[in-house]
Amino acid sequence: MSTSECSVRCGKSCSRVESGLTHRNDRRFTIALLGQPNTGKSTIFNKLTGANQHVGNWPGKTVEKKEGHFSHDGRQCFVYDLPGTYSLTANSLEELIARDFILNEAPDLVVVVIDTAQLKRSLYMLAEAVLLGAPVLAALNKMDLADPAVAAMLPEKIQSITGVPVIPLTAVEKKHTEPLIKAIFKTADQRVKTYSKPDASTHFGPIFQQVLKSVNEYCPDGYLPEWITLKLLEDDESVLDLMRSRMGALPWGKVEKMLLPLEKGMIKGGVMRYAWIEDILTAAGDDGGNKAALNRIDAWATHPLWGNLIALGAFVVGILCAYLIAIPMMIPGIGLFFASYPLRGIMEPWCPIWLSSLLADGLLCGVAMGATIFGFIGAVLFVLGVFENTGYLARVAYLFDPFMKRIGLHGKSIMPLLMGIICNILGVAGTRVIDTWQQRLATLVLVPIVPCKGLFMVIAFVSAIFFGPKALLVFALLTVVTLLYISLTSFGLRKFFIKGDRSGMIMELPPYHKPIWRDIMFYSLSRMKAFYRRGFWFIVFVSFVCWAGTYYPGGSINSSYLAAVGRFFEPVGAIMGLDWRLFISYLVAFTSKEATLGAMVVIFGAGAAASGATNVNAMAMDKALWGAIHGNFDAFLASTGISSASALAFVFAVTFSLPCLGTLAMIYAETRSLKWTSSVLCYYFFISIMMGALAYQAGLLIF
Repeated sequence: MSTSECSVRCGKSCSRVESGLTHRNDRRFTIALLGQPNTGKSTIFNKLTGANQHVGNWPGKTVEKKEGHFSHDGRQCFVYDLPGTYSLTANSLEELIARDFILNEAPDLVVVVIDTAQLKRSLYMLAEAVLLGAPVLAALNKMDLADPAVAAMLPEKIQSITGVPVIPLTAVEKKHTEPLIKAIFKTADQRVKTYSKPDASTHFGPIFQQVLKSVNEYCPDGYLPEWITLKLLEDDESVLDLMRSRMGALPWGKVEKMLLPLEKGMIKGGVMRYAWIEDILTAAGDDGGNKAALNRIDAWATHPLWGNLIALGAFVVGILCAYLIAIPMMIPGIGLFFASYPLRGIMEPWCPIWLSSLLADGLLCGVAMGATIFGFIGAVLFVLGVFENTGYLARVAYLFDPFMKRIGLHGKSIMPLLMGIICNILGVAGTRVIDTWQQRLATLVLVPIVPCKGLFMVIAFVSAIFFGPKALLVFALLTVVTLLYISLTSFGLRKFFIKGDRSGMIMELPPYHKPIWRDIMFYSLSRMKAFYRRGFWFIVFVSFVCWAGTYYPGGSINSSYLAAVGRFFEPVGAIMGLDWRLFISYLVAFTSKEATLGAMVVIFGAGAAASGATNVNAMAMDKALWGAIHGNFDAFLASTGISSASALAFVFAVTFSLPCLGTLAMIYAETRSLKWTSSVLCYYFFISIMMGALAYQAGLLIF
């Protein structure tokens, strides 16, 4: 059972969420922001809290948690931005977290953010909130995008019909922040909780009252019996387990008999909520079909052919823009990297070689690598933020959703996978645009399978050396195996590890609007901060470990601990037909794919001998690798005795090798879980060994 489910299922009158959030009795004034994706909830959160916010994870969970605070007239208010979901029906971990927070934390106010341009869809969350029995304020956002004929009377009509206080606003405009704050405190002080609600008795018939009467005395404090009854009728697994544990065998058996004949309870519940919404829209003079802000370009942007071409063009332009933005951000990191050479030269005359190598190669190069990746990630997150903030990302997801469903993902996964071709680190960072944690986790696990440009360079070069004109056939075979590998991995994840994600992708497209630069900067900076706290220092640490492995005990990679490890695991390499030299070259791909060539140059003697002044990562960047290999590879290839079967195994093993250091650091930064990070590492290590072994056996048959 997940931690998030425990707080619902324990059957106790909980005074706090199991994760240790705000206690009811510590007298803090708290509000929760609730809403569907793209309603402007994050914009309101940023306007209210400004710099006084923190982004982390819900304790014990891997879903992002945003909290902040603000002060007004001497009163301090703590704000929790609940995960954006389309409902509170417990289809995903995000929905359970949002629902459990409202039920167990009992915030002073739940602010339901409603997108006026998508009124019919957005009102669904208001229906969920009033059914929970929480004190509610409806924030009617994006009023500037609403139909002027309807907008004038809309807030008053919604409030008169539902009894829920309504505040109209355009969150992007600063002048609306103060009225919103006043409405928050006024509504919370009134503590009004009597609202017009969807009528379950009408839609479910007599069974609703029968079940309600049976479970009424067993409901936990703070849970409305009517809501418990509705969830039972909708076959909500969490609430079923809760009431089963509280009622005992005999009373629960009677309820089960009542529920047994009921079919399609969840569908009936949805119809009930939408009937309530239709009543509101009819009275407000809006048929729910307002698309005032949608641009006519959608006829092209969502076209099966032209839309895909436009999306690919937007992707290319976005990557180019990311590079232009990244260059000045990466300069400090690149500068630090090249500063390692003069630093080593300055230090060597007056200190031991090991110390100069430690500082220059072991630490400074690690910091330089982390800083360079840090700048690149910031640029990509900024571009992604623009795509998402303007509403275009939803069109890309819509276009690619049918294809992505075939491998168990949905449309929003296409952007991270495409970015993985440029760099796997960027692909993992790009998973931030995916709504649900299950889909995000599945995508970031799959990104390392996508060959990045660095890996393309290594595979193309090594394949050309080993196979000549036949390298094209090797590439074709690798492409087929990669697609099959992605599909099988996705299937395995959904079957055995990432279960319970029954939520599909909502295809209703948000309106286009101008980018809100302040929100985009918040989006980028908060995620860069998360990477700095975890991924950056992870890179520095692992880079230092790699340096120590290649330097000690004698300052040469051929006699280093890494070489000893390679010789020790030579039986593993033998499964793939690799001797210790090729096996070490394969392992070095973990630091970066490009470093594989540098390691081969050092180990096979095509370049300068490795010494205390030589770092394997540096070899891949500062040595004239292409010239060195071109001039020497033919000669040393004949002396190595590498067979074609072993070469094929090496190509496959490196193609499907461990995620590089930066990618692994980004996976850790995104999941905040050593368990998932180490699991990904072990999985890809095992698969790469298996791929290399199969390729070796195939090579023995072919060559």
